Amino acid sequence: MSAPSQHGAADQQAQRRFRIGLALLTLAGAIGRYVYLVASKVDDGRILDQGDAFWYGSTAWNLADGELFRNYFSGGVTADHPPLTVVLLAPAALLGDENTWGQRLTMVVLGALVVTVVGLAGRALAGRRVGLVSAAVAAIMPALWINDVLLMSETPAALLLAAVIWVGIVLARTPTLRLAAVGGVLCGLAALTRAELGLLLPFMIWMIAATARGLAWRPKLGLVLVSGAAAGVVIAPWALLNQSRFAEPVLISTNDGITLAGANCDDAYFGERK
Repeated sequence: MSAPSQHGAADQQAQRRFRIGLALLTLAGAIGRYVYLVASKVDDGRILDQGDAFWYGSTAWNLADGELFRNYFSGGVTADHPPLTVVLLAPAALLGDENTWGQRLTMVVLGALVVTVVGLAGRALAGRRVGLVSAAVAAIMPALWINDVLLMSETPAALLLAAVIWVGIVLARTPTLRLAAVGGVLCGLAALTRAELGLLLPFMIWMIAATARGLAWRPKLGLVLVSGAAAGVVIAPWALLNQSRFAEPVLISTNDGITLAGANCDDAYFGERK
């Protein structure tokens, strides 16, 4: 066997070990999150008492029933939060109203996928060993798994953030229009999960495009425009839908108004918890 063939075989074995290791770490992350779901007994409490989780869960139930983002009590239109988390929960919501177990399992699966994507990002940044170490950290980090039994946007936001970072690393090394489009799509999806994550587009993807080595300004501008257009295409259906449902323009959510109303009131200034 020639030296190049030996090197190729060794590289294939290393790739295989990485894939197996990443799969095992993802599985371990999923099992750990499932054990936490069972042990925490978070599903025993009333979802009505769980703050924003009630909005996500109940809106998903309505969506599963064919009601397009309607308030669970009034039946009025709602965009209290961005829509993607509800869309992800809707298939499990088909199990029926008041049943949140399937929705929480959905979050467990998404949380386990964070481990996978973090591992891939680590490999893209500094090699297979760093990728596996990164995945191991993601599997056990409390700041991640503690959210993965809640019906909240944090888990899908973490998954999309990891995906944007992964694509950003690759884009910095291989600045192509296809990767720029993928980065834009992911940033659009991230904004539809938590609106502030839309800032990943100008402050990460566009910055990577603008500083890409070996490219003239025209190709750099192309990367910026393609990524921006891709993000716009993802966000546009939701934004256009909202223009037909609300009297005031709503791009992604009405959460800023809710936050201001809840924070700027007598209870906030003079109540028992001030």
